[in-house]
Amino acid sequence: MKKVLLIAISLFTFLTASAQMDIHWGERFYDILDDCKAAEIVAEDNNAFYLWYCLEEYIGQGESKLQYYFARTDKSGNVEKVVKIDFPHQSFKIEQTWRAGDCVGFILSRINEDKPVQKKGSKKTVSKTKTGTAHLYTQYFHLRDMRLMDKPQKINVFKYFAQEGEKPYLFNFSENKTKMVFCFFENDTTKGRSANIRVYDQRMNVLWEKTHRLNINNDAYQMCDVAVNNNGSEVLLAIRSYSTAKKVKHTDDKAHLVWLTQYEERTYEQQLEKAWPTDIKCAFNMEDDYLMAGYYGTTNDKPTLATGSFAYLYDNRRGYLKQSSTAEFRDYENDEMVAEGLPKPSDMTAGIRALVPMIGGNLIMVGEQKFISHIIPPKRRGDKPTGEEAVYFRDIIITNIDKHGMVSGNAYIPKRQKDVEGFEAYNSFAMTRDRYGIYIMFNDHIKNYDGNAFEAKKCYNADKLRTQVNFVQIFSDGSYRWSKAYDTKKNKMPFFQTLYLTTLKQIMFLGRYQDHNIIGTFELR
Repeated sequence: MKKVLLIAISLFTFLTASAQMDIHWGERFYDILDDCKAAEIVAEDNNAFYLWYCLEEYIGQGESKLQYYFARTDKSGNVEKVVKIDFPHQSFKIEQTWRAGDCVGFILSRINEDKPVQKKGSKKTVSKTKTGTAHLYTQYFHLRDMRLMDKPQKINVFKYFAQEGEKPYLFNFSENKTKMVFCFFENDTTKGRSANIRVYDQRMNVLWEKTHRLNINNDAYQMCDVAVNNNGSEVLLAIRSYSTAKKVKHTDDKAHLVWLTQYEERTYEQQLEKAWPTDIKCAFNMEDDYLMAGYYGTTNDKPTLATGSFAYLYDNRRGYLKQSSTAEFRDYENDEMVAEGLPKPSDMTAGIRALVPMIGGNLIMVGEQKFISHIIPPKRRGDKPTGEEAVYFRDIIITNIDKHGMVSGNAYIPKRQKDVEGFEAYNSFAMTRDRYGIYIMFNDHIKNYDGNAFEAKKCYNADKLRTQVNFVQIFSDGSYRWSKAYDTKKNKMPFFQTLYLTTLKQIMFLGRYQDHNIIGTFELR
């Protein structure tokens, strides 16, 4: 039955796939390929597009530093001007960007991480908790003049702490990009752990702030997501709590949602039946109700393996639970069907990239399967170690949640990727969105395709071999269209971070074509 289903999916992909995209390429961009660490297209006007990128530049004596640049291109993707961004501190890192009139705003961070405390006579640390001090600033870049404006303005300094794999703080913008929420956990030895929340407008003025005391009856918890509505009056915080006992009972893990305004608070706690949450997101839908959604697991020996999705929808006015829903993943292949050298489905951990409200009330949740492998030391002296330090990426998961809070379906977009260089961002997928859809680009090796049908042969390291770049358009009802974009000889490039939806419904990205870094654009069908 599984094999028949796999053939049906391949046939469905073949029947629904379009012809290769008609991509228009600009002139050759500067050779930033090997040293580029990040890039993003951030704005457009009547005459130009604007992007920043970051290079690791050698400064001598075996040392290098991160240097930011800002570029302007014409509407055809031809580079007109590039300027160096000289931030006042070398350790500044761009965390977020947003459009603010004739400027682009940067949120800059400077992190001072504390050294881990070690036991005497042991190399093992006492705790995996990371602590330190985070300094956050804002600074604006004028698009027409192509220059930084004024000096960075400090907006927050705080002591942070985070468990392994947990972000010490979270940012998120409202659906219309006019408000921003910032949240971090504080640890008070007298009053316990709390969440500090601040809401900002487009000019980074604080609209309101609040400290929420966490009252969670579990051993540990993880801050998963934060959201703010379009007028900045309401905030959501999604938290996953879990047990750290020696005899772990995963069904005791819970999903928590906190709804806050400047004057009110509502807290919700949900425990799945014979299952537990593995990842959570929260969002406001277009009808102003709010929800918490995510993936759940049911396998005790592999607790991070996601086996389905869930959603809880709450009434905005009264705060009661309107609907709860779950849907099991229906994998098109199991471990026995996987060819040698390919990652097994049961080894995957699914993480959610975004939960996006659509026009009409639907919400689309997009996630990805990932597996991190490590070198395993030999059990006996003289034997060779096995395994490798690598990251394996598998399918993209699309989940549709209707306006009533029902999970109406899960779908897979198959892919196989491998990254042994530590550049996870190059080999995953890129995403941009609006109210009417979600737009994704990703790469895979050309040998994994037979025409438009996907037939996985191997997880190729996409840095070194011929790859095929694909484009997926997800519509507001959860359906999607897959198309081949183009082939490339080398795919270590930052195109995924520069995926940009223009006002004329074009997709724009920084890619690699015929051994050059250039801007590519194509029309949405």
